[in-house]
Amino acid sequence: MVGKASRFLFASIAGSFALGCGGGPTVVPVAGVATANGKPVSGILVNFEPENGRSSWGITDNNGRFTLEYDATTKGAMVGNHSVSAKFWPRTPEEEMAGAKAVSPEVREIQKKYGNQATTPMKVEIKAATKDLELKFD
Repeated sequence: MVGKASRFLFASIAGSFALGCGGGPTVVPVAGVATANGKPVSGILVNFEPENGRSSWGITDNNGRFTLEYDATTKGAMVGNHSVSAKFWPRTPEEEMAGAKAVSPEVREIQKKYGNQATTPMKVEIKAATKDLELKFD
């Protein structure tokens, strides 16, 4: 009888851990476009750092479009307030080899103002899923 009770207790405790204590953070899909002076900015890594928790990131394409990644299997960002930084991200082996020479003057200016996560002036609140978030690096 003790064996059955022990197995039941173990199964109950294991089930509780599997269910969690209220679940993890709320992560919603986030995509958008990065612009500077009204024009799309390509080739930058945008990093969304929440007040608490894991950051999300995305890389802009040739049209300035990005989709945030939360982890290897989840796209999006946590609901809440985020500091947003941006820096050059090489898109080709040639850009990677060129290093700083591949960075356009436009992206250099963005990096000066928004390149440091601790000092970036850009703050964004994620309230719900969005596919049209505009990041204005002006």
